[in-house]
Amino acid sequence: MSSKSPRRNGVSEQHIRKAASSVQPPDERLLLPSRMRTNTRKLEAALHRFTSNSPQIRSMIKEFARQDSSQGQHVMGGDFSRLGPFFRVDQISSYMDFLNSLYVPTGSKSLVLPGHYYYLNQAWQSSLGGTAASKVTGGLSNYSLANVSENNDSSHAGVYILVSTDQKNYGKLSKVTFEPSGNWSGKLLFNTDWDWARNVAGSIRITARIWLVAYVHNVATNSFDPLLNNSVTSNDLLFGSFTGSGYYSPTKGGTLDNFALQFIAEPARQYLLGVVTQVQIVHNLTDDFGKSLRTPPQGAFTCYGILNSVVDSMYVSHKILVA
Repeated sequence: MSSKSPRRNGVSEQHIRKAASSVQPPDERLLLPSRMRTNTRKLEAALHRFTSNSPQIRSMIKEFARQDSSQGQHVMGGDFSRLGPFFRVDQISSYMDFLNSLYVPTGSKSLVLPGHYYYLNQAWQSSLGGTAASKVTGGLSNYSLANVSENNDSSHAGVYILVSTDQKNYGKLSKVTFEPSGNWSGKLLFNTDWDWARNVAGSIRITARIWLVAYVHNVATNSFDPLLNNSVTSNDLLFGSFTGSGYYSPTKGGTLDNFALQFIAEPARQYLLGVVTQVQIVHNLTDDFGKSLRTPPQGAFTCYGILNSVVDSMYVSHKILVA
């Protein structure tokens, strides 16, 4: 009998055990993708050399947002776990229902029905930030820096699908369920210098948020209008508030699963459904006399929020209420 230790894919059990024993406990840095960790280190180093509203910082965060949104992860045929690993003949209708509900990024290699690719991407920047959205990858990226001149500032990034209804498939009235699938990671930073903060009153709050939205096409005005019934829902993914001086940097990540929007749909309509991410910065900072603050010295006031998401697929199902 051989005395050699068993091998796994060509590697000895001894080597695998030695490698496994050196694994360290997890920390919050693992919640962030490697590119995001690298970008935040670069950003924080640059903020010690340049003011937050400088051309160098503005250019840097716009490029970071563009890079992050291009790093989408494509699903291969969607989430087939909803149907199980194998299909039987009696499951064909379930499989077709699945394909009818599935929408993916335009760059995906998934098997989908014609017209079931992402339809639109939109991005709105904050006064000091970089934002990007890609319908090719489903990547959404928000970088927002706090601006003492703006008391309520937000960045948004979104991807959308277009859903057409007809009476044959949707009846006269249907309840539609819209669900995204994907993941997200976020980081907030509050870093203020004591010498500057001791002459400042008020607090600052940063929130990373996701929205599910639904609009219906208005033929008369050729615009997409909010629905009269339940047009939007939102969820705060990460938030933090800060007063005074010091350093505080919460980090968090998760999935977009178990998040849905339901609404009532009518036939012969065009619905625009979207996933929108937001980083909102709200503050009431003033000087000791209640007057507006001047631009802080470089390195004295560094507060930002970053939210990166990949919406790798969206699902639209419905139940006929009135045939």
